Amino acid sequence: MAKRTVIRLVDDLDDTEIVDGAGQTVSFALDGRQYEIDLTNEHANEMRAALERYVQAARKAGGRQNRAEVTSRKPAASVDYSPQAVRAWAKAKKIKVSPRGRIPQSVVDQFRAAGN
Repeated sequence: MAKRTVIRLVDDLDDTEIVDGAGQTVSFALDGRQYEIDLTNEHANEMRAALERYVQAARKAGGRQNRAEVTSRKPAASVDYSPQAVRAWAKAKKIKVSPRGRIPQSVVDQFRAAGN
């Protein structure tokens, strides 16, 4: 006995079956929440038309990044000192420095001026 599993893509609005490229998944966000909905091409076009007025008046915020934008970013600048050594020196001198994150340049300058 053979078992066959059939997956059907249906329009989330009216359960119309979407066959052979006659539909799409539409992504959108509202009030800080991301949504996706599977629609026939007709319903997707209707949704875009209904939102067009608002999209034209809106500002873009955040948004998608293509692969070129993500990979072209510069890596973080390397430092020519040991952050652990600066933190230990600052602690010994009773200079407050966060245990994590960026060390203020003024503290690094004092560390270097002390001959380190």
